[in-house]
Amino acid sequence: MIFTADIVFPVTAPPVRDGYLECASDGTVIGLGPVSDLDPARAASAIKVEGFLVPGFTNAHCHIELS
Repeated sequence: MIFTADIVFPVTAPPVRDGYLECASDGTVIGLGPVSDLDPARAASAIKVEGFLVPGFTNAHCHIELS
């Protein structure tokens, strides 16, 4: 599965503007870079997300009042 975003923030490299993130079926990141590096057919099937992507980031928070 391929996702694209205005900015992709890799953990070990500078941010990528107009980037993509490719994941295997188990969620493992298998590709990351500028959309211009993708084959046009693959880029056309990508899922465009709003904002930015941070591979491996987990939003682990809770609302105590709702627990």
